Formats: sequence, C-alpha cells, structure tokens
Amino acid sequence: MKFFGKNVGRHDAESRQVAALLLGAGGITALPAVYDDISWLVWLLGAAMVALGVRYIWLGMKGCGTTLFGVVLDLFGVAAVALAAVGDGVVAFVAGLVLALVGWVTAAAGRCPVNALLGLDTRDAASAGPAAPAVTGPTPAKH
Repeated sequence: MKFFGKNVGRHDAESRQVAALLLGAGGITALPAVYDDISWLVWLLGAAMVALGVRYIWLGMKGCGTTLFGVVLDLFGVAAVALAAVGDGVVAFVAGLVLALVGWVTAAAGRCPVNALLGLDTRDAASAGPAAPAVTGPTPAKH
C-alpha cells in the first residue's frame, strides 16, 4: 500500500483503512438477516464507529482527510443502527460498502477517487508550481 503521497500520509492512510473495515462490517451487520439474529453487534459496531470517529476528528491534522473520515464514521455509525432498526439495512449495506471502497482506494492510491471525479484533485495542481499571473488587458505604458 502506498502510505506517503502529497495528499495522503501514513496516519491518514491507516485511519482510512480502519474506517473502511468498520464501514464494511457495519454495512454487513445492518442487513436484516444479520440484524434480526444478532442486533447487539450492530449497536456495538455503531458505538465503535462513533467513538473512533470522534477520535479521528479530535486528532485530525490540518490538511489531512482524517477529520473527514471521522465525520463519515460518526454519521454512518448512527445511520447504520437507525436504518437497521427500521428495517432498511440494505441501504446501510450498500452505503457501507461504497464508503469502504472509497476509503480503501484512497489509502492505496494516495488520492481520493471522488475528488478526481469532481475535478477537485489538488495533487497535480500542487506539483505544477505557482500559476502565472493572468493577463487581463494591455499593460499601461510607464512614463
């Protein structure tokens, strides 16, 4: 796995891998068949996701996505339990797998695929150096 890049450092990549595992496990346990048999596991994973999310938010460093994944863990931890409790665990399952895939790919590739799709990837812009000043019209003559 690539841990060091301009956008994803070692701590950030490891936090995204742990978050991806919890998101995937939370989505699987939210399925109705699993929730009906062992509902305490959904509550346990939901509490673990919220606790770890608070830790990632608290320890988030400037410029890192650790805080973002902490927020994702907090929101999904609550949503997975709520969706499983009302019988919509399939929605939590799909969302958990998508979020887990995004977290794992981001940790492995060193860049977020969502940012690349939206054109917000700052990696290439940062490596290109400072932009040249824009020329808006003729330069006034100096006397």
